Amino acid sequence: MLEHPLPLYLFLLCLLSSTFACADELNIDAVDTLVTGYSQPREPGISVAIARDGTLIYEGWSGLADLERRVPIDRRTRFLIASISKQFTAFAVHTLAAAGKLRLDQPLTDFFPQLGAVGDTVTSRHLLDHTGGLREVNTLVQLLGLSESAPVTAEQMLALTLRQKGANFPPGTDEEYSNTGYQLLAHIVARVSGQSFPDYLQAKVFKPMGMSRSFVRTDPNALIEHAALGYEAVGDDLAHRPVLATGIGATGMVSTPRDLVRWGHALNTAERAGDPVLQAMAERTRLPDGRVVVAGSGQEFRAFRGLKTWSHGGSTGGFRSFLLRLPEEGIVLAVVGNRADFLKAKFAFELAAVLLEDKLDPVPTPDLRPETLATLDRYVGDYRLFPGSVFSLRRSGEALTFATYGADDAFELPWLSRGKFLLNPSRDIRLVFPGADGSPADHLRWQVSEDGYLRAERVELAPLPVTRLDLRRFTGSFYSTELQCGFDVVEQDGTLFIETRLHDAVPLVQYAPATFRPDGPVPFARLRFVTEGDAPARTINVAAPLAEGITFRRIEP
Repeated sequence: MLEHPLPLYLFLLCLLSSTFACADELNIDAVDTLVTGYSQPREPGISVAIARDGTLIYEGWSGLADLERRVPIDRRTRFLIASISKQFTAFAVHTLAAAGKLRLDQPLTDFFPQLGAVGDTVTSRHLLDHTGGLREVNTLVQLLGLSESAPVTAEQMLALTLRQKGANFPPGTDEEYSNTGYQLLAHIVARVSGQSFPDYLQAKVFKPMGMSRSFVRTDPNALIEHAALGYEAVGDDLAHRPVLATGIGATGMVSTPRDLVRWGHALNTAERAGDPVLQAMAERTRLPDGRVVVAGSGQEFRAFRGLKTWSHGGSTGGFRSFLLRLPEEGIVLAVVGNRADFLKAKFAFELAAVLLEDKLDPVPTPDLRPETLATLDRYVGDYRLFPGSVFSLRRSGEALTFATYGADDAFELPWLSRGKFLLNPSRDIRLVFPGADGSPADHLRWQVSEDGYLRAERVELAPLPVTRLDLRRFTGSFYSTELQCGFDVVEQDGTLFIETRLHDAVPLVQYAPATFRPDGPVPFARLRFVTEGDAPARTINVAAPLAEGITFRRIEP
């Protein structure tokens, strides 16, 4: 059972018990300085727990759980942990597979026949590895004009997923982070086990491991004892950012850092013992192009200054969380916060760095050789992050500039080191180019702090037609049976506009033949009109981040 030494008398406990890591082994004081100094007294804050070999060696916090009522964060405070939930879902699936109750390679149509052709070749293994190619359910919800602040239930999300008739890519051919996959896995666990997903985790994980303050939330209106509220910055102020959606599997868990380090210790112990479930969770699929999947089974492997680590983060509403394991040192570190600007992964690795200061390899020396003009020219080009999200890098003198779609509002990117440029300081977003020969870079990494990266492929934008378009061919009312919603495309003064039931008219900007992007706040990212000859467009192929190829058909008047 985890013991609890408070930082103030930790040194005395080290003298009394050999089961505690002493200050000469681990730099607890430096950890406490970072944690207690993170938040101002009247701001949202963070909570941290660290265990070594099953013993709690540090627990600390700062800031408020509830700003209006001035309730401080303490050891009892519960937080939504968002995508850390995926580890528990993966564990449940692998446990059932090890017991022979399901096969990781059986098609999804065995569980969800409604998926039809889409689910015939997608398997649970694909979902665990984020290689299934299914459209992102969170994006689909946004296309309906909703968000995580709307009371969307797990059953509604499942129904929306099962209506989809297309996918982003063939299963097993690419990796794309997918909440849809883990949502489906939670429902598979329920169907195979005969218990609801929350009840299964309660009986098989939370109760046996003594995680008494953890559960899967299914009712957004239920009262949660000692619950933190989530916040985000709005200008110079802070606003409450509620989460009313109740998805499961991919998110939805409520927990505390102390409970999370119990879980992490169990994983460390099982890994050392060669447990087959943990071995299965550690396996990584290799894609056809040779790339190894990064975040399979709800945890990401990375080397950190000479040590092996497993980790995963979570973000939802105003909540941020990160769980970091260093099995070779027996360390588990859980970090949670209730403010949207908390860089949780960066902070977690900073804590690990000061905690294990004497056990880590030196910080790698960055390559500070100046970029040559020839090297900068390697980076110049257009890159596609998501459908309808294309950004352009150009060289201006000895600097690299950034703009979207080759627009005129390009700005200079600060240079960090060889092949690394800073895009957004507040979110710590960097553009990182892989090392290569003198040929143009075929992709770059959109690095989001220490959380991970997205791969952006180089694209060649097709030139726009010289002749003026007959915009009347693109106007009309269009409807999607997969989303069960529609929109209007209208023309005014030589410009196309999209009108939805929740948004004012937003102009459409052409950036490729018959292809437009909204220049305003609507969830649609790309509209590609399908035309034949001079006839009016009958369909529009719509895409948004992580959801491609959704067909909207013209509604006849």
